[in-house]
Amino acid sequence: SIYVDIKYGIPTVRSYCNSGINMKKLNDRKEFKQAVELFHKYEHKTSEIISDVAIDQALKSFTNMEDFQGGSDIYQRYLCRIEKNCFTLALIIHFYMQSGDVNRAH
Repeated sequence: SIYVDIKYGIPTVRSYCNSGINMKKLNDRKEFKQAVELFHKYEHKTSEIISDVAIDQALKSFTNMEDFQGGSDIYQRYLCRIEKNCFTLALIIHFYMQSGDVNRAH
């Protein structure tokens, strides 16, 4: 997905999926903490839009780090988007199963 960001009257086109792709590379190298740090960096930039891919990768990172509070926070912040995305919904079910919270996984 691509969106147009206009700063100083000059249109700039960039892909907002780059954050998710970069996070996937970190997760593939088992650099989960760095992936989460990258997620938070993109999340806190007011001009960035967090992609579903980035949310997915953040959930994978938190699951692999067994940081269930961090994953729950992501779930709460992006609940309306997670419920609309079957792949992300499967990740959140896996996340809660790994955390031992079977009731939330249902």
